[in-house]
Amino acid sequence: MLRAEARRGHTEELCLAAALVGLHGQAEDHELVQSLRTADPDVHYGLGGFPAAAPDLSAWAAELDESNHGQDPADEDELTWADLARRQGRTELARSILVRLLDDTGPRDALRLGCLAARLAQLGDFAQAVRARQLHACLQDDPHQRGVSMLSLASLQRRAGDVDVAWQSLQRAVADLDGPPPAPPTDQLALELGLPEQENRTVAWRALGLGQRVAEEHFLIARAAATSARSATAHAALAAGASLLDTLPRPADNLRLLATEVAEELAAREVGDQG
Repeated sequence: MLRAEARRGHTEELCLAAALVGLHGQAEDHELVQSLRTADPDVHYGLGGFPAAAPDLSAWAAELDESNHGQDPADEDELTWADLARRQGRTELARSILVRLLDDTGPRDALRLGCLAARLAQLGDFAQAVRARQLHACLQDDPHQRGVSMLSLASLQRRAGDVDVAWQSLQRAVADLDGPPPAPPTDQLALELGLPEQENRTVAWRALGLGQRVAEEHFLIARAAATSARSATAHAALAAGASLLDTLPRPADNLRLLATEVAEELAAREVGDQG
């Protein structure tokens, strides 16, 4: 674990691994840590105060452990162990930790649910990532935050192969992001003073990078639907994405290119089906 983390430079996990190794206080452990510090300036900086003599190794490791992690490894967040397992290629171990954490996560843990959804997606377990993100979206009281979470859910559902459901989630995401239309001004004093009108949220999120992400997801869902012979969903997502693209203040060139490519792919598939 120490060698693997040393390749990543100065990280919290590097300090944890060095403490676990150094607590044994063996001469060969001292030599190993010293060689890793010599080989990489980031590791040298991250493991500062390293003793010159092997007999002082265990005392240094105990101080490092206490200052960074505490005495009991069980106090370390289990997400840390899941991250370490993933980095070392122990995918099933990492997945089992994350699924167990998800099973134990309650309605007060919205932040934890978001973290679990992201980590499960990193492992390619999109079914469990969808479960975590669905719970996370349900806990969002703010429409904007719920819309962002629903966008992530749509992406996960698409990658899980559930394209029709992904399309439904994406439509909900747009509805949440837009929110209800602003009420017409009724305060006569505000009108006379020329006070600014209520912010148009529909315009606001489209002007941000979020608008680009939402539009891109439309085209990705259209492509996935076309690939899986869901013509109606493909056309609906493509049309909605094209309409959204026209409302973006500064759409990226690669987004326009993606829209063109998906439209051409869909047309080519339909010609092939007719032939």
